[in-house]
Amino acid sequence: MIKTFHLVLFLVVVQSKTFSQTKNSMLEQDNRVELLVNEKKKLQSSLTISDKYKIQLYSGDTEIAKKTLLEFKRDFNQWDATMVFQTPVYKIWIGSFNTRLDANFALKTILKKFPKAFVFKPNKN
Repeated sequence: MIKTFHLVLFLVVVQSKTFSQTKNSMLEQDNRVELLVNEKKKLQSSLTISDKYKIQLYSGDTEIAKKTLLEFKRDFNQWDATMVFQTPVYKIWIGSFNTRLDANFALKTILKKFPKAFVFKPNKN
């Protein structure tokens, strides 16, 4: 009986020591992760479809889209510009205008450099 008790006590002690966990755990995270998360949030907020108007500069190949975006940002810094992928093409979208009148006013300036630009209202689907 005493041997059984000692054996059970020994097994309980060994089991509690074997499966115990410490509360001190350190998680090391690369600083770039937070930068990527913030960039993702910024992209998501700029790509939300709303009731606002946008101007499309380009639709097509990725390399030309990148060049168009850089050229626009160099020449026009008063409006936000972003590259959007909608299968199978890349598109360059400008601004987020409350009214069609505001978008048309900006378009008048943009057409001097980008003659194929047009105003549109993104679909919500």
